[in-house]
Amino acid sequence: RPSTARAPRAEAMRQSSSGHILALAKGQFNESARVFRALALVGACSEETRIVADAPRQNEAILRLQPGGPDRTIAVTDLTVSGPQFGILLADPGQVELAAVAVVDTETNGVFVIGAGTTLRGESVLVRNTQPRQRDSRFGRGIGIEEGGRVELIRTTLQGNHHHGAFAGGPGTVLTLRDAAIVDTQPQPSDMTRG
Repeated sequence: RPSTARAPRAEAMRQSSSGHILALAKGQFNESARVFRALALVGACSEETRIVADAPRQNEAILRLQPGGPDRTIAVTDLTVSGPQFGILLADPGQVELAAVAVVDTETNGVFVIGAGTTLRGESVLVRNTQPRQRDSRFGRGIGIEEGGRVELIRTTLQGNHHHGAFAGGPGTVLTLRDAAIVDTQPQPSDMTRG
């Protein structure tokens, strides 16, 4: 059983530089984080390295990824993100690469990509059981892409989310899924639509 670790990651991120690799051991890290440099965040394995939000925070993300420009990339591999916030948020120009990442039991959007110049590519990604927003019982999307964001996912499962398994809206927005499954999507409880 993984141990519980207390916030060593936030300090390591503040001290890191572009190009660094931040390796996380097996265990549970109870914190949300903002990655604002082009670096790699690497867990020991997705089943045993968990980043867990400790409390609900409206429109906040467990991992907010800000690569720092269109030619910069953040890589996230071999970990699980969970808790009552957005799972992974990319809202600034740049690229994010996900590999062997699970986003489970999050709120509003499991993965949210918004804005022109934002690109997310993923392989072997699981987004499961995204819950509706607590204040109004809306959404609960597995993946949301808006306002020109671009997402490409390979060998991905979107399971048991609400509202939409995957939602793409707005001019210039692109979603490409290959070898993907969207299953068991539930309606949003506020009006029992979609799903």
